[in-house]
Amino acid sequence: MKRHFRELGTDIQTQDFTCVGIGDMAGDVFGNGMLLSQKTQLVAAFNHMHIFIDPAPDAHRAGPSASAVRPAALNLERL
Repeated sequence: MKRHFRELGTDIQTQDFTCVGIGDMAGDVFGNGMLLSQKTQLVAAFNHMHIFIDPAPDAHRAGPSASAVRPAALNLERL
């Protein structure tokens, strides 16, 4: 993920950026990729069972709590 954005000229450690996740948030690519930066603004995510939409994400407000998203996604199947 870092390399992809670096090639696009975006520093994901200092610049806010938006993204859409496709697949399972508990998975390595999507779930762990989201934890690489506190600047991530997730506007939408979906897999075969769930849809998540946030048209106005605030990375600064979400900050450290964003790391709680992955464990929460793991527990969705157990509800």
